[in-house]
Amino acid sequence: MKIFTATAAAQGRRHNDFNYCIEGELVWIGLVCATDRRNPDGGCGCGRAFAGMSSHRATTTAMIRDVATDRRRYIGALRASLEA
Repeated sequence: MKIFTATAAAQGRRHNDFNYCIEGELVWIGLVCATDRRNPDGGCGCGRAFAGMSSHRATTTAMIRDVATDRRRYIGALRASLEA
């Protein structure tokens, strides 16, 4: 299954890039605060970041990888991340 995962591969192409995730961890597009909704390049950075499902940290760079999983397990991982 093709899934977004955290990567440091393209870090630094933009001056405001950041990566606090674990390389290769599953990520999703998380919640965005009111400040970043108006300006993704301002505020805290949540408007341009992916949220790590394991680390609960953020990164501005992700890539699609073919991960050996299925829809049920992916949904379970996302649910577990949100519950944590």
